[in-house]
Amino acid sequence: DLIEEGLSVLFVTRNDPGDRRKRMEAIYCRLVREALDAGTMPLLVKEANLPSVMSTLFRPPTLIVADVEHFDRLARMVPEDIPLTTLSVLAAREKGNLRGFVEGIVSLRRLRPGDRVLIVEACAYRPLSEHADYLSLPTILRTFIGGPLRITTASGPDAFPESLRGYQLVIHCAACCLDRPEMLRRQSLAQRQGVPLVNHALLQTHLSHSLSRALAPLRQNGALLDDLESIVDDHRVRVLA
Repeated sequence: DLIEEGLSVLFVTRNDPGDRRKRMEAIYCRLVREALDAGTMPLLVKEANLPSVMSTLFRPPTLIVADVEHFDRLARMVPEDIPLTTLSVLAAREKGNLRGFVEGIVSLRRLRPGDRVLIVEACAYRPLSEHADYLSLPTILRTFIGGPLRITTASGPDAFPESLRGYQLVIHCAACCLDRPEMLRRQSLAQRQGVPLVNHALLQTHLSHSLSRALAPLRQNGALLDDLESIVDDHRVRVLA
């Protein structure tokens, strides 16, 4: 519902080592299949080749999908009138309640130094200690809120606690290893206990000040319009997911 038949869809990738490369290949294969089934022309390109590929297209692409790690650069490169989003936004929408994730990001305004934060990674085969993005989170959040946080980590498919008492925020992975019902259950559990739950990749995008751009294709699609209007930190955006 985000793409238009007859137009192209650009998937922007990069060189990834080891297990990550295999996972990304599987994701892109599925996206290319979906784009083909929708009657569009999927193109898989590297970031460095994106400008030359776009210059050869007779009409602008209906959508460009990028990895979160290089989204900030692409957001400066791609004209505002071309829909641009991330794999993370698509995955968050597929795996869980995107509105709930964004509302969790809005709640960051209430986070204070000394608050307790739970970081959850559902993968059973890769410990949190190997995730550079997660390791950098305490420093990034400390800068963001102006002081240190008390951070707890949990790793594995069954590591999500039933009680979130005492936590002011839960940062969850993209849920690649979970199905949608389980992710929705976790979001519901956190909501009932009054604890905001955010998607890690969406949080990353927000902290780079690019979340509004990544959500824009969903706002532009009339079928997805809703009435949620918020201020994410001090960056005013319309959040219609």
